[in-house]
Amino acid sequence: MMELAITLCLAALLIPAMITDLQSRRIANALVFPFWGIALALGLLFGGMAGLGASAAGLGIALVAGLVFWFPGWLGAGDVKLMAAVGGLTGAPLVWHALAAVALSGLLLALGALLWRGLLSSALQRYRASLAMTLAGRQLIYLRPGADEEQVRLPYALAIGFGTGWVWLGQAGFIPALIAV
Repeated sequence: MMELAITLCLAALLIPAMITDLQSRRIANALVFPFWGIALALGLLFGGMAGLGASAAGLGIALVAGLVFWFPGWLGAGDVKLMAAVGGLTGAPLVWHALAAVALSGLLLALGALLWRGLLSSALQRYRASLAMTLAGRQLIYLRPGADEEQVRLPYALAIGFGTGWVWLGQAGFIPALIAV
């Protein structure tokens, strides 16, 4: 019963988030914030205080992880809040797997977008140069993207949806698991 409830909540959260992010590059607080509360309520309902703690920990871990990428501008605030809701629904045990799968999905999304716009080669050259300079100078050096690359904005809710779905449905046995849980 718990897995079904969480699956339905993830679908009710992620499908509209992906659609609105594709359409407007925004994820509404009115969509995301209720699921923070729903996640905590489901944790309490199905797991008592331990379940509430697992949901709160998942929400907090995902929120902090998202903020790390929000500060330099790599993620939007809506993406961070959406990932926090996902973390609350999946709980602490699965949030790390979901974060890894979202990162992999985001990488594939970014590579696809750069390839689509003919910018993949220049981006890879920039990363290669950053790595070479970092290794030579023994300090982190990051070469910023050019104006063309800066224009590429990703609907990251897609990565969050696909990565989370892959982990959640994989651990439930519906599809091959990405990461053994």
